[in-house]
Amino acid sequence: MTDVYAIEIFGRTAGLAVRALSGFIFYSSDPLFDRIDGRTYRRRSAIHASVKEIFEGARSRHPGHPAVAAFFGWNGTLTPYQDATIQNFAGAHTGE
Repeated sequence: MTDVYAIEIFGRTAGLAVRALSGFIFYSSDPLFDRIDGRTYRRRSAIHASVKEIFEGARSRHPGHPAVAAFFGWNGTLTPYQDATIQNFAGAHTGE
């Protein structure tokens, strides 16, 4: 059976992490994260860090950018602050 995990940030799915022989492959489900689509990571936590870095960079450089606004469906203002999470398809949050 394949291990597949949803990678989420601010309650939205950034993509999926699929277990591979060499770690996890990230598949983007949002254009904001397409630049890491297909990249292999040794750990899911490394995907989490990349997703967070891309998002924070886009939000700080281009707070009104359509991709950032579209990600939220509004203007990108975050209250309260939420972090990226990793969830398996059983819905349980993982500590990684």
